[in-house]
Amino acid sequence: MATYTDNLRIPLLEQNHSRPEGPENIAKDIIDKGLVGVYIYDTVADADIVIPQVDGEVNDWHNLLIEINDAVTLTVPRNVTFPDYKRVYIFRNSTNQDLTFKTSGTGFVLASGLTAYAMSDGVNMTKITFS
Repeated sequence: MATYTDNLRIPLLEQNHSRPEGPENIAKDIIDKGLVGVYIYDTVADADIVIPQVDGEVNDWHNLLIEINDAVTLTVPRNVTFPDYKRVYIFRNSTNQDLTFKTSGTGFVLASGLTAYAMSDGVNMTKITFS
């Protein structure tokens, strides 16, 4: 059975793994995306957005910068929900509506056209402000 790191769900190499390059390459891709990756999500419906988690794969939520674009025009504010893992993000709202970035707990609203630095504590998503 595969095991993963707690925060970015990076697969850990098992003892005597027959093909260690598989999990090792996935791990390196996840680290790369977490440090400098950019994921641009083009809306596909006028609905809330869920960024899914699939174990053992590089996922869209692994990217540092997540930009949401209006490919389909949103008519009301929407939620963008991420898996419940600890990590930091940069979010860019390139839609015509406010977006609430969240995990299973609470989130924060990011107005149309703005960018924010945020973190998930594994349950709640909060905007990081610098003073």
